[in-house]
Amino acid sequence: MNKARFKLSRVEEEVRNRRREIELEKKEELHRIRASFEKETREKSDELHKLSKRLTEREETVDRRLLEMEGTNNTSSNLNLSQINSAATRCP
Repeated sequence: MNKARFKLSRVEEEVRNRRREIELEKKEELHRIRASFEKETREKSDELHKLSKRLTEREETVDRRLLEMEGTNNTSSNLNLSQINSAATRCP
């Protein structure tokens, strides 16, 4: 009977040890998964930030070019109108 209890006690201890090992493995795996997810999330966030910055820069470039074109068109229109007025006053 003592032998059976001793054997049972050893088996129970082995089971507890194995459970601890499995729990530790699960925690380590969870930590690896979480770290990987956080790294990937940071990378995606950085990429989004860069793309957003590029988009803003392109929008500013387009706005600046549009203003330049409008300024050039206004100058051309003013010159044409001025030339027409000047020519009209010269003609009898």
